[in-house]
Amino acid sequence: VNTSILRGTGVGQPLGYLNSGALITVAATSSQTADTVNFNNIVSMYTRMTDEGKRRAVWIVNGDVEAQLMTMQFPGTGTAVPAYLPPGGLSVAPYGTLLGRPVVPVEAASALGDVGDISFVDLSQYMSVVKSGGVRQDVSIHLFFDYDITAFRFVLRVGGQPWWNSAVTRLNGLSRSPFVALAAR
Repeated sequence: VNTSILRGTGVGQPLGYLNSGALITVAATSSQTADTVNFNNIVSMYTRMTDEGKRRAVWIVNGDVEAQLMTMQFPGTGTAVPAYLPPGGLSVAPYGTLLGRPVVPVEAASALGDVGDISFVDLSQYMSVVKSGGVRQDVSIHLFFDYDITAFRFVLRVGGQPWWNSAVTRLNGLSRSPFVALAAR
């Protein structure tokens, strides 16, 4: 389900926000090394989020991106000032914040350096529906009778897509969207 919400094609599965027309892909900085995330990327992504979305959005990251966030520093301060630090320091909670919004590592996020390795998304702008009844469970002792094995099957019918069909261009400024990702680098 997580993979479908991120990158689903919309054909026989939910349409993922990475494949929607509403996605804004922020370009990497000109001198950026491959497979890295830097402070300017974070600022660029944050500024392309809708104003309302900034209060609800979360950072969806690959675990390898989180490792880079932990060593990221504010540029030009002279002293090393961390840009990201989990709450209570490195010894307490598993989820931190970046620019005041939660950072959530997700297994379904793209590999480091690919589009979708870090996304800033307002998931309240993603609609999803689950067929009534939720998860259907079936058990069969007949399928693998010869091997003395019981088979289990679980079926969950889910549909979804972003509420937005495209990003919105502001009167005096850049386009904004509730779905922002960093370009491949």
